[in-house]
Amino acid sequence: MPTRISLCMIVKDESAALPATLAAARPWVDEIVVVDTGSTDGTPDIARAHGARVVEWAWRDDFAAARNESLRHATGDWILVLDADEVLTEGSGPALRSACETAGPEVVGFNIKIVCPREGDGGLVRLNWFPRLFRNLPGVRFEGVIHEQVIGSLAGRGTVVNSAVEALHSGYTLTQEQMVAKARRNVALLERQLRDEPDYAPGWFQIAETYVLLDRLDDAIAAYRRCLRVLDLGRLTLPPGVVAVAMQNFGAALLARGEREEGIRQLRAALALQPDLPPAHVHLGNRALADGDWEAAERHFADALAAAERAGDQGEYQVSPWLIHFLHGCARARQQKYAAAVASFDAALALNPRHAESLWLLALTAGHAGRWDRTLDA
Repeated sequence: MPTRISLCMIVKDESAALPATLAAARPWVDEIVVVDTGSTDGTPDIARAHGARVVEWAWRDDFAAARNESLRHATGDWILVLDADEVLTEGSGPALRSACETAGPEVVGFNIKIVCPREGDGGLVRLNWFPRLFRNLPGVRFEGVIHEQVIGSLAGRGTVVNSAVEALHSGYTLTQEQMVAKARRNVALLERQLRDEPDYAPGWFQIAETYVLLDRLDDAIAAYRRCLRVLDLGRLTLPPGVVAVAMQNFGAALLARGEREEGIRQLRAALALQPDLPPAHVHLGNRALADGDWEAAERHFADALAAAERAGDQGEYQVSPWLIHFLHGCARARQQKYAAAVASFDAALALNPRHAESLWLLALTAGHAGRWDRTLDA
C-alpha cells in the first residue's frame, strides 16, 4: 500500500500565516489534522478550505497536550508536525515523500531543518534540527509544556536521522516587546512544570535560555547548573548537541557575570563535546579581547570561522558570519596586522554592508596600511 503522511498542527488565531503553510504542504501529504485551541479570527474556516480536519480543543496551558491531541486523530503511516508560521521550502515536498517512502525499518524518525531568519542582525539565520517527521507508532507522544519534543518517546525504538526537508520559520521576526511577552508566558509554564518534574532536564535548559532573554542572569546560571546536574545523574539523556549548547550558553552566562575561570572551563567542555560550535569560539575570543590577549583572540575567531564553514547548513547553533569576521578584524588590527584586518572588515561588510563600526574600523586600518583610497571609500 502507498505510504500515507499526516500533517498535524495546533493553531490559534493564525489567519495571516496559515494559508501559506497549508498551501505548501497540501500537495505532499495525505491528510491534515488541525487542532484549534480557541481561534476567533476565522482560522478554522481557512484550515477546512485547505482540506483539513479541524478538531476544536480547549487550551490547557500545555503545548505537548495539544500536540498529542493532534496525533490522536492522525491515521497516516508517518506524521509531519509544523507550526502555522513554518512553510515548507521549495524541494522539501518531494524530499518529504522520498524520506517516508524509502526509510528502512530501523528509521523511526527524521529531523527536519527549521530555518529561522532574524531581523536586525545583519542576516543571521539560525538553523534548528527537530524530529518533526516520525512514524505513527503506538506510544509516540510529545513531552514538555513548552518547547515540546517527541524525541523521548522515540528513544530506543530506532534511529532518528537528518532529512532534506526544511521549513522557513518566521517566528523570530517578532518585536522585542513581543519576544519579552512570549518569554514571560514561557517562564510561567516552565516553572509550573519544573515544580512537578524537578528532574526534567530539557525544562531546565529551556527556562535557563528564557531567563537569559529576560536578563535574569542569576536565575539562568542556576537553571543551567540544574540542567547539567540532572544530566550528570543520568536521569535523562539529551542529544550531545543539545548538551554542548547548554554547556556553551552556561559558560557565556558565567562570563557575563564575571566568573571567568568557570566560564572558560564550560566553553571548553562544550567544544570537547562538539567542536563545531562557532558561538563557543566567539565567546572565548571575546574573553581574550577583554584580557588584552590579541593573538589568542585572533586564533579563537579563526577557529569560529572554520567551525562555521565545517558545519555549513547542518549546524545547530550559529553566529552571524559577518560578526565573526568583524571581531577577527578587531583582533588583527590590535596586533597591527592592518592588511589582514582590512580583509576581515571587507568580509564582514560583504555580508552586512550597513554595519557602521565595520566601515569606521575599515577606514582606520586601511589608512594604517597605506590604502588611502579604501579609507576615503569607507
